[in-house]
Amino acid sequence: MDTTNTSVETEMNTTIVSNAITILGRSTLQTLLNATDNATVLPPTKCVGLSQRVPIVSVVSFVLGVIGNILAICVIFRSRKRRRLGVFHRLVVTLAFTDLFGIITTSPVVFAAFSGKVCLKTSESLCNYMAFMMIFAGLATVLIVGAMALDRYFAVLHPFKYNSVKKDFIVNLVISGIWLFSVLMSVLPIMGLGENVVHYPKSWCFYNFFGDRVEDKIYGYLYSILGLGIICLTAIMNLLVIVGIISGRRSVSRRGSISNKKSRSRKDISMSVFLVAIVLVFAVCWAPFMIRLIINQSRTVKRNNKADLNALILASWNQVLDPGFIFYSDMRCSNDLSIWSKNPEEDRP
Repeated sequence: MDTTNTSVETEMNTTIVSNAITILGRSTLQTLLNATDNATVLPPTKCVGLSQRVPIVSVVSFVLGVIGNILAICVIFRSRKRRRLGVFHRLVVTLAFTDLFGIITTSPVVFAAFSGKVCLKTSESLCNYMAFMMIFAGLATVLIVGAMALDRYFAVLHPFKYNSVKKDFIVNLVISGIWLFSVLMSVLPIMGLGENVVHYPKSWCFYNFFGDRVEDKIYGYLYSILGLGIICLTAIMNLLVIVGIISGRRSVSRRGSISNKKSRSRKDISMSVFLVAIVLVFAVCWAPFMIRLIINQSRTVKRNNKADLNALILASWNQVLDPGFIFYSDMRCSNDLSIWSKNPEEDRP
């Protein structure tokens, strides 16, 4: 009966994921078509500055990102077997969904721009749409990784507090708060705090990080410093978790049998190693882009459009690389499902 319920539940989860992705894809396509209807369709020579060529890097990252994140979501749902997802892995699923959402809502615009179907410079609505999606997906990713680090910090270093609260309610509240905050930040340039403009090579839109207006500077510093600050705090929390595990502080305040302690220790270490890998790639991919935004806003060095584009491309590859760590961790933990799932009995103080 347990196996049958698990099979049915797994099939239901897979169906839900598939339906969600299908709806999301249709919504994105419809939005793009509506924006395209309002855009001025110009021949290649009219959209000055954008060469009509196939963006190989963008195509490769799009294909790998979509396939990788869909498979990662399915892997996490299938790996949980008879146990429900814990807080940490709900955040992992949310990260995969956010990465997937960011890819399928922005890449089609890039492809349309390079193919000459639309010109972002002449379509304010399409430019605002792309900038909104890029700001939302980027900021949400940063915040989710930060939430993952915060979860491990409390779980490892403050287990009594961690297990004494209603984690299911809190994680749902945190995820909703992250998405809501990201939406609010994304809509500010459209509302007047800053502005969205086309950037080199006229294939993507983002807020104006070269703006001279006070509003542009306020929003520019707010976004970049917030992102860079979260990256730094995430790194610090990871370092504290590693030190806590090594020093054995975790075992002092936990009760239970020796076998349970060893099981919890193994789970903590596995999750922490996974998180460290995610954060390292995350920092390497996103920090250069955030630093470029601060440099451009402060005008400390000469303007360099190619450096900005390269930093953006590097940041976009974070969405492609994340699923790889999920697959690797799943293979390493295949003989111990408790590492990838929450065991309520072991999590009690």
